Amino acid sequence: MTHPSIQEHFRLDSLLEQSGTVDAAFWPTTMTIRNAVHNDCSTSLAKIEDMPASALRTLWRELIGGSAATRLRRELLVPILAYKLQEKAYGGLKPGTRTHLRRIAASLATDKSALLTRGSRFKPGTRLIREWRGETHEVTIRSSGYEYRGKDFATLSEIANLITGTRWY
Repeated sequence: MTHPSIQEHFRLDSLLEQSGTVDAAFWPTTMTIRNAVHNDCSTSLAKIEDMPASALRTLWRELIGGSAATRLRRELLVPILAYKLQEKAYGGLKPGTRTHLRRIAASLATDKSALLTRGSRFKPGTRLIREWRGETHEVTIRSSGYEYRGKDFATLSEIANLITGTRWY
């Protein structure tokens, strides 16, 4: 008897639980599968640290396809392959994240000096209130920056520096 794939398990798990016909020996729990995937990934990650360059290049062909550039050093091969192993085990980037990264790449392709600005999570008019050393500080988000104590600032880092005396990046 063959065991179902992880995808089949996730699809059928809830149906079997509802019908009361779950065979615990045959159908591992979702937690068991997650632990197995995590353990397998952790084991693989530990192994690639000690792999010779030839084995890393073979793994590259298996995970990514094609050959790794001959000038690609071990210091880059290992983290790239580690990411690919984790992506395979846990899933890749969300579609929205991929789209956002493609937009950034496109803007940099046309203008290498383009500033990378992160879209604000907050709408203009939002007030950020924090306490620092017993004093409450209020920052209002504007469409083109921030307002703190009646003065305009381009970044929150400038305000944090003013409040704490520490340079924030």
